[in-house]
Amino acid sequence: MKRFYKNPVYAAFITPALILFTVFTIVPVIVMVPMAFQDTNGVVVKSWVGFENLKKVFTDKEFLTCMKNVGKIFLVNLIALVYSWIMAFRLSHVEGFLNRLARFAYMFPLVLSVTTIGKYGVCLFGYNGLINDALALIGLERVSFLSTVKWAMWTCAIISAWWAFGSGVVGRYAAIKNVPKDLIEAASLDGASKSQIDLYIIFPLMNNHHTLTIISTISSALMTYALTQIVATGLSGVKFFNTPISYIVSFVTSMKYGQAAAYSLVYFIFCVGISLLVQKFTKFETYEY
Repeated sequence: MKRFYKNPVYAAFITPALILFTVFTIVPVIVMVPMAFQDTNGVVVKSWVGFENLKKVFTDKEFLTCMKNVGKIFLVNLIALVYSWIMAFRLSHVEGFLNRLARFAYMFPLVLSVTTIGKYGVCLFGYNGLINDALALIGLERVSFLSTVKWAMWTCAIISAWWAFGSGVVGRYAAIKNVPKDLIEAASLDGASKSQIDLYIIFPLMNNHHTLTIISTISSALMTYALTQIVATGLSGVKFFNTPISYIVSFVTSMKYGQAAAYSLVYFIFCVGISLLVQKFTKFETYEY
């Protein structure tokens, strides 16, 4: 904090972020708190309802289903996170043209818009999509990946994980390359294999990166909205794709701002609680080099 006041460079970078965070996060939360106890359309307060709006949050089965959908997305993203570490370590042992080609291929989905990714997912997993065409080609029945409770959210989670997978690989690859080479050379001279160096030397040195990746994986699952709505466009099972944010938006569009505020407040507290737990339980041992 002292460096923030003494060094104008710190202030120049941090101040705009603090202003944006205050305006778009802190202020809305402050405004939202009283609205959670009101029956209001956002303009006129019809009445104060006390804790009625909050009670509905904890007894709403559809909201619980939305939370389960977030859990599915997080589970798939967590599997993708582990696999991205494996691929990042593999990529770190490849040099030259193949390395550049792989990084380009991994990063390409990230430059595509969420609309493009959603439509690509529909083309791939739709009833008449490429995967079902392949199943039909080998004599198997087509599967309704996007219009059944069994498959819909898992499919959307896979699309979401694929979209972010490449950037995760490249980010972890950059972190691996940032480890001092003299430590790797010393371990190699001591007879350590490449896999041993990866697991026992490089991986423990990136503790801060581990915390960041876990938090980003959780936050991406919690903030899922646009992709699920795009995938669900034109499908009969739109409710299969509901997430907490899309559910809250449905209250806003129906002018039930009091209920929207109550759901938002509970979800905000839940997200903050998850973040605090992650930071508490991901305090890895610090290594200096």
